Amino acid sequence: MKGENEFVKFLVAGLVILAVLMAIFNLYVQYSGPACCTNQTPGYIEAVKTFPVPQFSASNMIETKTTELVSRHVYSGLLFGEDKIVYDLSKSALQDVKIKFKITSTNELGRLMIKVNDNLIENKVFSPGEYEIKVPSELISDRMIITIEADSSYWKIWAPTLYRITDASITFTSYFSEASQFKFYLGEEYMNLRFAKVDVIFTENVGKLLVDLNGRNVWNSPAANLQSIVLDKANLRLGDNIIRFAGDKDSKFTGYATIVVIFVTQYPEGINQSGVVTAVNPYVGTY
Repeated sequence: MKGENEFVKFLVAGLVILAVLMAIFNLYVQYSGPACCTNQTPGYIEAVKTFPVPQFSASNMIETKTTELVSRHVYSGLLFGEDKIVYDLSKSALQDVKIKFKITSTNELGRLMIKVNDNLIENKVFSPGEYEIKVPSELISDRMIITIEADSSYWKIWAPTLYRITDASITFTSYFSEASQFKFYLGEEYMNLRFAKVDVIFTENVGKLLVDLNGRNVWNSPAANLQSIVLDKANLRLGDNIIRFAGDKDSKFTGYATIVVIFVTQYPEGINQSGVVTAVNPYVGTY
């Protein structure tokens, strides 16, 4: 009877030990490795890094602008020397250039001359009043030196030719462009790059968008309101990269963008089961 009791005790103890071993074995099998990474190179994963670009604006629209000139006594005489108004207007694709001014007083001893690149477009005695003079289209160029000056009083040596000019301005029409560019840094991401793109969301979308990456054009076309643009590794570089948003003629854009980079990196601790790591606090700055 005593032998049977001991046998039962040994049998129960054996079953308990077997149950504990099975529990330990099952736990080991369950957490031996995340299922997400079974098809990847041991110790490495594909990670995603994002660079959020602040709101940008880009445009190239035709506009009419006015530049104010200084008020001045314009004079010229043999014994008095001369003073004149000079303005250098440098702008491509200029149109409709007008010179406006007001003469508040004059001694009318000589003529007032208006010149564009030394070409005389007005040469007469002006009375006090307000004037608007249009520059002939054949004299409009990408650079125009505009002068308002008095002719000499010559033999009237007691006084110079004098005009008091105020409220002078030059009004012109041309294309005015605005661009936005941003800098982002690639280190390990460039060395182990798999894929890169920029996703753009437009709040204003008119015309043709121009996107340059490190001085090379990567997009030159109208864009959808939600547009993805692939960034080839050949246009990226190790270190600082510069992306620039601009517009072709008659184009205007505002919006937001995110640069997305997929690269291979070492397997980190605490990887989630998706096998994807999103960078924390990635660097992006204006340039």
